[in-house]
Amino acid sequence: MKIVIIGAGISGISTYLFLKKYLPNPASPAEPHQLIIYERHDANKELKRQLYSKEATEQTTNTIAIGGGLGLGPNGLKCLERLDEALFHDVVRSGHTITHWRMSCARGWELASIGIQTEEDPPTNSVMIGRQALWHCMRQYVPDVAIVQKKISKVVAAAGQRPVVSFDDGAADIECDMVIGCDGLRSIVRKSMFQNEGDESSEKYPPHYEGLVGVGGFIPSSYLRDNGVKNGEMGIVFGANGFFGYGYNTSSPEGQSRNLPHETCDPGNEATWWSTYYLDECPDWRSIDSEDAKRQLIARHSSWRNPVIQKIIKNVKIDSLYPTWTTPGLPTWERAGLVLIGDAAHALHPSSGQGANQALEDSECFALLLAHHLKAAYLKPERSQQETERLAGEQAAKNYSNMRIPRIEKIHQRSAAIGDFKKPKNLVQEMLMYLFIWSMKFFRVDTHTRELTNYNVPSEVAKMLAASGAK
Repeated sequence: MKIVIIGAGISGISTYLFLKKYLPNPASPAEPHQLIIYERHDANKELKRQLYSKEATEQTTNTIAIGGGLGLGPNGLKCLERLDEALFHDVVRSGHTITHWRMSCARGWELASIGIQTEEDPPTNSVMIGRQALWHCMRQYVPDVAIVQKKISKVVAAAGQRPVVSFDDGAADIECDMVIGCDGLRSIVRKSMFQNEGDESSEKYPPHYEGLVGVGGFIPSSYLRDNGVKNGEMGIVFGANGFFGYGYNTSSPEGQSRNLPHETCDPGNEATWWSTYYLDECPDWRSIDSEDAKRQLIARHSSWRNPVIQKIIKNVKIDSLYPTWTTPGLPTWERAGLVLIGDAAHALHPSSGQGANQALEDSECFALLLAHHLKAAYLKPERSQQETERLAGEQAAKNYSNMRIPRIEKIHQRSAAIGDFKKPKNLVQEMLMYLFIWSMKFFRVDTHTRELTNYNVPSEVAKMLAASGAK
């Protein structure tokens, strides 16, 4: 099969690696599968640039353009471990193990300390890591020749025909057997999949602005350490006029177990922070008045009784705004040889903490399903190899879409409810929110969290195939 992956972000890289790991090649003399990633930016150049600071200092407390940190939960970490143990250890080593959320409020009250590890022995914790650090770890496992710098202008697909990919620079179109859209929130593949008949400029499922804006970035870990933040602790602070979070996202090079998510160790030099607030109309995030953004940050949080927050807001510089966009629920993630993975299929609310985790689950799930159906198809081939692989790909894509959509819908519903905590509240609403969060400490782990962290992609794929009677 000739498979085109559009996008060399976390979704695209993980999809490439999982397909490489699992896909069976057809019998000789047929050619092995061809996987190629198209990325509009120079991903090879990006690999060589140090876009994130491992040596954060008092003078470099600004937000970087590619965004701040992200959390990898036990479910995402186990995807990486099954993919490649060396990669898994690289990722854990590049982040900081998080064992619990310390939840408090703007009034200075401690509300709850919630453990977020799995129930196995030893437990698997979460890992906080810079987005660019995670990408950097994964990118090193993909050969440079697998990524081509080209901007895709259009993808055309029709039932029973091979998809056609067109390029922005006027280069000749290419045909392939499958196009996997890992091209994010404003996906060209999604737009092509649901394009209104005869109107190439339209988009049936455009991204939706959620009324929330975030600012954040990287800071010296001393801001947290000097104010009593413990190893493995993530600060989660709610208020009537917004939300603030902070945590370590690097580990000390001297930490003996820093490549394992079972224990925590001393932090490295870098930590991450973010603040989220309500704004009715989406701001122009391309043009930002840094001084005004800083004034607004201080105005929102100067009265919050938290020494870490006060240290951060006085010393950071704000260079970027991050409006919260989500993808509307889609009726399907596949059509006529096109498949959507990650944010292209489901840009989740940041409150879910599951963006990267679900992209990894998507990648592994689709690769396992495609591998299964190809193995079965090669045993009973059609008239041609192309037809054999096309039918196997269609079945795998349908299984993938049917399997993943219900899980994402549950996560979206839960995260939307949590996102409401970040919107403005009157006194009564504020106190009810605090009461709800305080009550969480009486429950070790809720059903939703258990469903998230204990999810095992290979087991779920096996269950689905068994239920469908697939051989």
